[in-house]
Amino acid sequence: MNRHLALLATSPDFMELIRQQGSLSDIGIQPFLIQQKGQVPREMMERSSKWEAILYEGPDAEEVQRLFHIPVIQLQVDDCTIMEELYRASLTADSIAMFFERKRHLAVDLIEELLGIRFREVLIRKGPNNELMFRTLAAQQIELIVTEACYAHEAAAYGFQVRTYHCGLKALERGLEEAAKAVEVRRKEQYQKEYVSAVLNYAQEGIVAVDENGCITAVNPVAATVFGIGGQQLLGKKAVDHLPNTRMNQVIQTGEPELGKLQAIGGNRTILVNRVPILHNSTVKGAVSTFKDITRIQELEQQIRSSLYLKGHYARYELKDIIGQSERIREVTTKIRLYAASRATVLISGESGTGKELAAHCLHQLSDRAQGPFVAVNCATIQESLMESEFFGYEEGAFTGAAKGGKKGLFALAHGGTIFLDEIDGISEQIQLRLLRVLQEREIRPVGSAKILPVDVRVIAATNSHMSQRVRKGQFRGDLYYRLNTLEIEMPPLRDRREDIPLLVDFFMKKHGNQFQPQEMPLNETKERTPNSCKITLGGMELLKNFWWEGNVRELENTMERLVALMPEDGHIDRELVAEALEGRIGWESGNGVTIPLEGTLADLKRQIIKETLMQHHGYRKKTAEQLGISPVHLSRLLKQMNC
Repeated sequence: MNRHLALLATSPDFMELIRQQGSLSDIGIQPFLIQQKGQVPREMMERSSKWEAILYEGPDAEEVQRLFHIPVIQLQVDDCTIMEELYRASLTADSIAMFFERKRHLAVDLIEELLGIRFREVLIRKGPNNELMFRTLAAQQIELIVTEACYAHEAAAYGFQVRTYHCGLKALERGLEEAAKAVEVRRKEQYQKEYVSAVLNYAQEGIVAVDENGCITAVNPVAATVFGIGGQQLLGKKAVDHLPNTRMNQVIQTGEPELGKLQAIGGNRTILVNRVPILHNSTVKGAVSTFKDITRIQELEQQIRSSLYLKGHYARYELKDIIGQSERIREVTTKIRLYAASRATVLISGESGTGKELAAHCLHQLSDRAQGPFVAVNCATIQESLMESEFFGYEEGAFTGAAKGGKKGLFALAHGGTIFLDEIDGISEQIQLRLLRVLQEREIRPVGSAKILPVDVRVIAATNSHMSQRVRKGQFRGDLYYRLNTLEIEMPPLRDRREDIPLLVDFFMKKHGNQFQPQEMPLNETKERTPNSCKITLGGMELLKNFWWEGNVRELENTMERLVALMPEDGHIDRELVAEALEGRIGWESGNGVTIPLEGTLADLKRQIIKETLMQHHGYRKKTAEQLGISPVHLSRLLKQMNC
């Protein structure tokens, strides 16, 4: 098989020797001579695409390799040629240095004895530091330098006699054999490359491959289209920096395939991915990923919905997560079941910590939108200047700093599902007006866009303020309030459903105490603590049941978490420990008096004062009656009326 080889020589003597041997074209070799130091002949450069390998008689083969990007075989002078050149040099000089680009480890003493000369083997490199070397050789009284042609002119400039040497015909023969092998290997690699390229280019799936360092080595057109980046631009780049949410590095680390996984790639798009390691001799040498854009695959609709979990747009709670058996909480759960069947807007009101978001999750889970997204938004956390773009999205270039390609708004993300707007009373008047249009027309217009986009979203709003009062004061649009308040759920404060506190205590003890199982016990009962038993005394439970709970269920959970942390080794949570955990909170005693929030009816306040004073004195009625200024008999009568 004919091979296209170029011979690049630096020595005119070597070129003349080759010409004397006859034409090289018969074996597919085209010779070129470097006329000026470091400059490859123009004719050779112009025909660079023709060459399969280069035979190079000269130094710095790496530079030629970088220039042509094909195999470069450097012709090496053998020891016989070296001795021949030194013998000829010894006929005209007694002190000789011979230049090499790599250490030859010649037997200097033997050469000096055989030839009767002083001899130096000198390692040389191209560069500005050779002046010192030449001056050193002159100081050592070197008379003649034997060198490759590329250094001859420089040596002569310092006044040395110069003889040039070249590699010879034997080196050329060895180089041809090596070049033939290199060409065959390169042709096989080229075939493999073309074969793989055909597979990549005509595959219906996206394909990306990386090496063991996570750098991209192959990208087919389908993958480039999916990621919106030119395939050639990705080659050599880190996959983690350019492929959103890729896990190819994890596959390289573990050596384990990941099949049928969902990967979000931005722009509300998701791909179905298979990632497998590339193994060589049981060692991971990279990974390959194949994928399909599942927005085109109808049968994978359920998996697309599951991918929303990765973004956090899903409902985490169900009706069973609402803890309680009181009449007030049963009213709430009944409304949730009833309202879930409707598509009307729901307004959930209640104090902070009563579980408004929990109710919203349950409404979504029980509705026919349960398989769609659930987008929860706390309106109070979004800056007013960003609220419009966050709610409705924006087009590319809509404002300074807008992301390339624009951004979907929260209403668009909630399409086909539910959006929960917590602290709805915190939105500006401008957003109130736009939200009213969304509720009326079921359509949105992104910032900077002329397009109107229809949206199918159920709106659930929540507030911890008295919305009707805000409407009367002109702080909230009345027409929007009536739209939001189509259906209403009021979450009761914990102090209005005290009978649920033991159930909540039990739930939070299990949640924060891992295996510890709380249960009430008489104050005088003692028992060794076991790994999965934890007990709260009746006195401790009484304090918890009678506390005001300004922060409602959230405050109770915080208190139970604290009690678990303070719990002694015997596992008993008694009245004193509960008192310690509650001390200093709103609704707890301050000094010698009792702090009671001024809410509710006069009878409610009276009842609460009696209970809080009784707790202050740890259940001692005589001291309680003294502080209240009534007789113990009167106190007993009042407690009986209060069912205490």
